[in-house]
Amino acid sequence: MKIIKSTLVAITLIGSANATTIANGGGTSTAIFVTSTGVTLTATNSNFAIGTWNGSLFTQFALPAVDATPMAIGTGVFAGKLTGNFSDNTAAANAFNGLPIWYRVNVLDGSNIIGTAYFSGTNPGATVPATGTLFPTNGSGVGDSLSADTRNLTVLGAGSSEGSIAYQSVGNVITIGVIPEPSAALLGALGVLGLLRRRRI
Repeated sequence: MKIIKSTLVAITLIGSANATTIANGGGTSTAIFVTSTGVTLTATNSNFAIGTWNGSLFTQFALPAVDATPMAIGTGVFAGKLTGNFSDNTAAANAFNGLPIWYRVNVLDGSNIIGTAYFSGTNPGATVPATGTLFPTNGSGVGDSLSADTRNLTVLGAGSSEGSIAYQSVGNVITIGVIPEPSAALLGALGVLGLLRRRRI
């Protein structure tokens, strides 16, 4: 069984004794997720998944519907930081053994996705991947736990929105590019431009 766990608390608080755990810890120093327009992500304006990514196809590990505490952004001192877990207690978890862990982050405007980014701590060409970036071998909870950290997410995947940036050392920030909302000033300028064009016709 595999449980992918993003947590900002002690690992002893996670799951059952038989759970395979990948903990994205780091406490208050853990990376913060923001949009390219400077908005900190929340549980309502974003969603997260983990799985594998080959640059064009994302294969998700587990499903949020089966988890009591699905991976999402925390609140309070953990605002903008990842918490929760994804788990799979079936043989389907075997297909992920040893593969790089990729995070897919969607930024939402209501139900519309306005930005998507793929992050990993494993460079496909690297011979020594960052600690905690590969799925462990499924051992039904025996010797298959892994401690990871969102600060290892330094690899930005192809297919990410323009403006997305992998982990930045200054401020522990991971940026997801989004389609910016037009400002009121811009809308006003477009209106004036439309009037001027209409007068010329």
